[in-house]
Amino acid sequence: MLVTNKLNNELLIDVSDFNEVTYWCQFLNCSENTLFICMYFSGNSIVLIQSFLSENKEWLENSNIQFNPSL
Repeated sequence: MLVTNKLNNELLIDVSDFNEVTYWCQFLNCSENTLFICMYFSGNSIVLIQSFLSENKEWLENSNIQFNPSL
């Protein structure tokens, strides 16, 4: 379920919703790993994720970084 931050009206990704994660991976044309790395650095705001991804896409695609949720 898509969540909205009521303070600044941002759309937030609900990572507990597999269908939502899948949708945003397809929309952003990225892997789930890349999505979670972006979220690690920028939070779960869709606007911030898109911004981080666009600025770092080459770095993310050329690195072997794997998201580790236990960190």
